[in-house]
Amino acid sequence: MPLWFLCGFVDDADQHSDNAYNETKAMEGYDITITATDGYSASFNSKDTIRSANYIVANTLNGSRILESDSSWPLRLVGQNVTGAKVVKGVASVVLHSSAVPPAANFNASPLTGTKPLSVQFTDLSTGEPLTWAWDFQDDGIIDSTDQNPEYIFQNTGTYSIRLTVTNAGGSNTLLKSQLISVTAEPPIAEFTASPLTGAAPLSVQFTDLSTGDPLTWAWDFQNDGTIDSTDQNPVYSYQNTGTYTVRLTVTNAGGSDTVQKSQIITVTVGPPTASFTANPQSGNWPLTVTFSDTSTGYQIQSWEWNFGDGKSETKRNPVHTFLRPGTYTVTLTVKSAEGTATASKVIEVKGDFSAGAVIKSPVALFSQSSVIGNPPLSVSFTDLSLKNPTTWLWDFGDGSTSSEKNPSHIFENAGLYTVKLNVTNDYGFSSAVKRVFVTPFLSFFSR
Repeated sequence: MPLWFLCGFVDDADQHSDNAYNETKAMEGYDITITATDGYSASFNSKDTIRSANYIVANTLNGSRILESDSSWPLRLVGQNVTGAKVVKGVASVVLHSSAVPPAANFNASPLTGTKPLSVQFTDLSTGEPLTWAWDFQDDGIIDSTDQNPEYIFQNTGTYSIRLTVTNAGGSNTLLKSQLISVTAEPPIAEFTASPLTGAAPLSVQFTDLSTGDPLTWAWDFQNDGTIDSTDQNPVYSYQNTGTYTVRLTVTNAGGSDTVQKSQIITVTVGPPTASFTANPQSGNWPLTVTFSDTSTGYQIQSWEWNFGDGKSETKRNPVHTFLRPGTYTVTLTVKSAEGTATASKVIEVKGDFSAGAVIKSPVALFSQSSVIGNPPLSVSFTDLSLKNPTTWLWDFGDGSTSSEKNPSHIFENAGLYTVKLNVTNDYGFSSAVKRVFVTPFLSFFSR
């Protein structure tokens, strides 16, 4: 550090002119001790030397700036028992006891914005010759660097305030630049996998996000129709229909968004049907009448084959079957389509006593009807005449209509020959009776 000014007593024989005198510096009032090479020293204040003929406060000597390397200049020390003619050669040291002027903190940084991780170079622009630097890059009270011109890497997104404190012998000064550095995220890069890529409908597919760049949101379009089907990170989607599907994923974070589209990645084919059905009831006393309802799934099922386990079968989709004897029956449904065959089974439990005594107590179905023949629409009343106390009645009118009343009436809307069947049951068995109804438009011709 250069000597900004040097203070001392000038020899009477070699006084210096006022040109060497720095009045401004002297008026700052520095307490000074000056020591010669022979050990003599003197202390004084620069204000006391102003315009004195015997001492000078200056930073020049004969027009030249005095540097630390200057080693010989005239000096008289007062009050040290030195003769007036003695000239001391060489200045050993000059000590300024009063504090120097505090520094003024200032700095710049580059770049001020960017994506993480962001490396920023800080450059000290402080004045007043600071001796130390304390940088707080996150304004959290923690000193992150004591270098004069540090480089710092911001790892996380956010806006950062920077604080620099500089010090010297005169004191310290702090500068805070609020929200100086802005760190944003890199936009994510969208990527995903799917499994399986092909299969029969309905096809359940697991999608797995492989995006990089810490995405915060996910938008999946599984059919490339512009509709967002899921916002989960790793969704499962079920394709119900056959076809080839393009899948699009858009991911976003604070830095932006990215989209990846995989064309025709999913192929859904037609698979074999899946057989299933319901039975109501599934157990009961004999004779047991059960209604079977097909619930099979699959593309264009073409046929239904029922095996009731009692030697009887049916090809209707939703049949009704009566089990005539007690026992356990395995009912099997087989469905077929162009893509394959599937089978499902259920067990029907028919309870009851099939002994001779029970058979004797079984009902005997009998009934009468109000009309046998007539023009459509023909209304016919049926009267139950069954023996041995039946407890249930099931009428099948032969035109797709049924009734569980004891004595029902029925209207036959269309011409035709109809077989009417009555099934009656009690706790010991069942019985059936059949009659016919002939509905014809030609009777009106014969009545004329």
